[in-house]
Amino acid sequence: MGEEFKTGCLTVLWTKLARYRMWILISPAFLQVLLFFVLPILFLLRISFSPVAPVTRYSPGFTLANYFRFYTDLFYLNTFFFTFKLTAVVTIVTLLIAYPVAYLIAKSRPTAKATYLTLLLICMWTQYIVKIYGLVALFSRDGLANALLLKMGIVQEPIQMLYNFFAVTVGLVQVSFPYMVLSLLGVLEKIDKSLKEAARNLGAGRIRTFLQVTLPLSVPGIAAGCIFAALWTLGSYATPSLLGSEAQTTIAMRVEHELLTTFNWPFGAVMAFNMLFSIVAVYLFLNQFTKGRKR
Repeated sequence: MGEEFKTGCLTVLWTKLARYRMWILISPAFLQVLLFFVLPILFLLRISFSPVAPVTRYSPGFTLANYFRFYTDLFYLNTFFFTFKLTAVVTIVTLLIAYPVAYLIAKSRPTAKATYLTLLLICMWTQYIVKIYGLVALFSRDGLANALLLKMGIVQEPIQMLYNFFAVTVGLVQVSFPYMVLSLLGVLEKIDKSLKEAARNLGAGRIRTFLQVTLPLSVPGIAAGCIFAALWTLGSYATPSLLGSEAQTTIAMRVEHELLTTFNWPFGAVMAFNMLFSIVAVYLFLNQFTKGRKR
């Protein structure tokens, strides 16, 4: 009798909690995001409206001077615009390189596809810093790239390939490339082959079939890959700082300088929030575009 009563109570309790089951399961993840992301972001937002203090880094109070300084100083605005320029270039170059690779993998036989995917995963698993220093060894004045150019007679003396826009772009592209390929591959593999065959039967050639069938249907994958490439580049710090120069300073590098070098936390918070707003805006734009194409 006692066991039946206990079982009945547990059943009734579980039934009443059934409607809250989902919230109970996600509560650990929700608390983690709240404690380690949302609250620090809100605290940083409060700091961005605080006056600057030389010792305590910020002082109690409220001011818009930090935002006014950012929006009126051409130096910081140029850094902001350069970051967007770099983001656009990296995203476009990554897409142009990754799309043919993804198309090739999608059309490959299972054995070849497995080999290509293995190589792609190895590229993804390689440590980020190792990739950067690999590029330093490759593009240095006595590196492999200059050695090949000299041996082929294309140049008469080593050229500067590091610490410029080219090096930063290559470094960011190599990080975004595998994710762009995987985003495109997932969509290209799902395209119904009968649609291509129908286009061929109606007289469309390979190029026209690609432009009017394959390319439009792969837009969701393009948008997903571009989201990753753009968001990664907007928030990138290590690659521009190691492969670039002062002329390739991004907003993330400037935030680090204000927070850890000049200890101007309110102004660094202002730049950080402008970068965050830009990331959210880019994501919402590309995500909405993807949804529109799916309909």
